[in-house]
Amino acid sequence: MEKRLDGMNEFRDQLRDQAARFIGRDELNALVKNNEEGQVRNADATQRLASRMDLMQGSDTGSFSYRAEHRLDIGQLIQIAVMLIMVASVIVLVARGGG
Repeated sequence: MEKRLDGMNEFRDQLRDQAARFIGRDELNALVKNNEEGQVRNADATQRLASRMDLMQGSDTGSFSYRAEHRLDIGQLIQIAVMLIMVASVIVLVARGGG
């Protein structure tokens, strides 16, 4: 009988040790709350990053448009210069032929 009681007491001690290792309700609630707050922070950070990417894309688009317009302006200046040279050449040819 004594042996049996010792075995039962040993089993109870093991159960107490096991129960002491379990997480408590307060600890679990704190962890869940911390996890939820982290999810909210991550969602906010993701939204801010998406906004920044949208701004960067808009900036790139505007920069591309500016470069394209700048190229067109240079092309027009070259066309005007070539036309002026052609007109000057015609005037020189006419002046030599007429004089």
